[in-house]
Amino acid sequence: MTEESITPGEATASPDYTAGDRNQPTFALAEETTKARLLLDALKSAGHLDDDDLILDMIEGETDALEAVSKVIRWMNEQAAMAVAVKAQVDDLSARAKRYTERTNSARLALFRFMDLTGQKTLVRPEATLSIRAGKVGVELMPTLDVDKLPDEFVTITRAPNKTAIKEALDANREVDGAKLTNGAPSLNVRVR
Repeated sequence: MTEESITPGEATASPDYTAGDRNQPTFALAEETTKARLLLDALKSAGHLDDDDLILDMIEGETDALEAVSKVIRWMNEQAAMAVAVKAQVDDLSARAKRYTERTNSARLALFRFMDLTGQKTLVRPEATLSIRAGKVGVELMPTLDVDKLPDEFVTITRAPNKTAIKEALDANREVDGAKLTNGAPSLNVRVR
C-alpha cells in the first residue's frame, strides 16, 4: 500500500485547480464541487447536515462529483507515473551530459599536453585556434589551516534560526521574540492499496 500526503502549500502548480486545460479532470471536479456545495447548502437549510450517508448519497445521485473525484485520482496517478518517467529520462540525459563533459575535458587535456610537450604556445587549425595562457592567481587552502584561528575578516559566518530549539522553548512556555507556535496546514492523505 502506498501512502502520500500533501498540504496546499506544497503544491507547485497554481493554487487555482481549474487553471490550465479545461479538459483536465480537475476542471470537471471544480464544476462538480460547485454543484455539490449548492446541494450541501440546500441540505443545510433543510436541517440534514448531520447524516453523512445521506449527504454522500445525495451528492452521488444529484451530481457527477464522485465520478469526477475518481477521474482526478486516476489522472493524478498517471501524472505521478509521468513525473517518474520524465525524472528517469532527465537522470539518463544528465548522466549522458556528464559523460560528454568528461570527454570534452579529456580532449582539452590531451590538446594541452600535446602543445605543452611540443613547446607550442599557439596552434592555428581550421577548426580552432588553440593557445596556452598563464594561470590566474588564486588561493590554495592548506590542509593544516585551522579555520577557528582565522580572524573574522577571513571567514563567513551563517546565522540561522534553530527551529527545533525555538519549538522546545515555546513548548516550555518560554517567550521567543518573533516566533510563535502554529498548527500546520491541513493535508490530503492518499492511500493506494
